[in-house]
Amino acid sequence: APPLSPCGTASNSSPCGRKEGRKLGVLLRRRDRPLAMSTMRHFVLKAEARRLYREVLRALKGVEPDTAAGVREAARERFADHANETDVERIRILLVDGHHSLKQMRSLLGGSHDTLRRRR
Repeated sequence: APPLSPCGTASNSSPCGRKEGRKLGVLLRRRDRPLAMSTMRHFVLKAEARRLYREVLRALKGVEPDTAAGVREAARERFADHANETDVERIRILLVDGHHSLKQMRSLLGGSHDTLRRRR
């Protein structure tokens, strides 16, 4: 079988033509970042998710290293599992659940994390 060109065609001619290259670029962008994610609400929710993740990591400061590593890995996996979620209502529910879990984690670690956060 003849070798495939960068465009995926079995041709010995030049690589992708302009039109084919643009189509490929559009397909890649759509696959990497769904069009529905471009709304302002999604942008705000994604920023809130990043903020929540940083709060989880900050709450682990001063915690026993083995415990912190386990919680950090679990949080990373949970956020990664839902990284491609596009439903606004589902994202909102996940964020509420995440904030609740963070509050529970802080109370289990001791009240000092909660009180420090409120005094700022």
